Amino acid sequence: MAFFVPLIFLAGALTSSVFEWLQPVSTIEITNVSTRDISYIDIEYRGDYKYTTRLAEKLKPHEGVVFKGISNGEASYSLEVKFDYGTIVSGGAGYHGRGDVVREYVGITGVMSSTRNFPSLFYSDPRETTHHEKGSTRADRLKSERSH
Repeated sequence: MAFFVPLIFLAGALTSSVFEWLQPVSTIEITNVSTRDISYIDIEYRGDYKYTTRLAEKLKPHEGVVFKGISNGEASYSLEVKFDYGTIVSGGAGYHGRGDVVREYVGITGVMSSTRNFPSLFYSDPRETTHHEKGSTRADRLKSERSH
């Protein structure tokens, strides 16, 4: 009988480990739906940790990039996109949970987002997720911090 207790414990530990490894990560698919080249796409990611990174540079029309985020639960993000002629657009769905897939469609005038929440097989209708408020881009925030 004493032999079975460690065996049962080991089986439980292995089972929970396998299920944890199989947990899906969140995916953010970003597509340039404009007729202009994108100079860069930056993402500010806030989950278990916060960081900003450059996802892509010199993205042609109808090209895309995929970002996979790992989080122990919920996370949020914001995109900043600069077009080749200088216009900066910021936005994005913002929130995602483990296993979700978000499709971001970046155009000259803004960002549209469509989500598929895990375990659903269907995407939501695209919705406007552009940040229009003053100070919404990272460049605006840096200017504001320097002026104080």
